[in-house]
Amino acid sequence: YSLARVEQLIQAVDSDYLGIILDPTNLITSTNYQEQVQLVEEAFERFGEKICAVHLKDFRVEQEKIVPVNLGDGVIEYTKIKEIIKKNRPYLYVVLEETKDDGIRYGRSLLE
Repeated sequence: YSLARVEQLIQAVDSDYLGIILDPTNLITSTNYQEQVQLVEEAFERFGEKICAVHLKDFRVEQEKIVPVNLGDGVIEYTKIKEIIKKNRPYLYVVLEETKDDGIRYGRSLLE
């Protein structure tokens, strides 16, 4: 939804047991998807210690809509996002969504 809303949740719950699964694709729209790397950087700056996993979902923009595709077949900047993760939380879990069939092995190879 938004980084500000996630921050509100963290402040409201105020628990060491709360962890955030960051899903960059859920933060973007067809108009701001070029800012995906900045959104991930900002998330780590604002509440990085609470991020327990990153949910990577590649996509294309078609007719002003976000359309999910296998990792590596879309426009998600997974290489830059991977660098941000490595810099901030090197042992963080990365979960793939919408990567299917033969794309799973390929998607995994992109993240190694």
